[in-house]
Amino acid sequence: MNTARTVSALVLALGTAFSGAALATDTHDTPTPKTRAQVRAELAEALRTGQMPALDDTGRLLREVHPERYAADEPVIAKSRDQVRAELAEAARTGNLVVDFDTLAKAHEVQPARFPARTVAVLKTREQVRAELAEAVRTGNIAADDTSHELLKNLYPARYRQAQ
Repeated sequence: MNTARTVSALVLALGTAFSGAALATDTHDTPTPKTRAQVRAELAEALRTGQMPALDDTGRLLREVHPERYAADEPVIAKSRDQVRAELAEAARTGNLVVDFDTLAKAHEVQPARFPARTVAVLKTREQVRAELAEAVRTGNIAADDTSHELLKNLYPARYRQAQ
């Protein structure tokens, strides 16, 4: 009887201990909270564009209540039926239509002989690339670092003044 009580207490304790791990949420995909500056920037943008709710009972946005105060949205220009048909005909002619929806392979990839040859961009030689790099380093037309993307000639104008 005593061992049965011990075993059941042990099973209950282990079950409780491991159930917490099963119920725990994965925090890898949990978005991080926004900073105060991010929230303020979003609020300012929403106020500027009229994307804030109007203070009435309609639930409309400020831009809907007062459209004269906000810039109009850029109109979406729809294509005509003839334009869409012309695009479809061109895609069929060049083999730019998906023929295998599992792999998303296009017709010109599956049967390249049936379609016009694709033009290949002319590549530069190694010597041309080296010459361009040497010229960029000489004139300061090269990024100073990966974060600011500022050119060396802008950071150190005295050093590169004579090279230009």
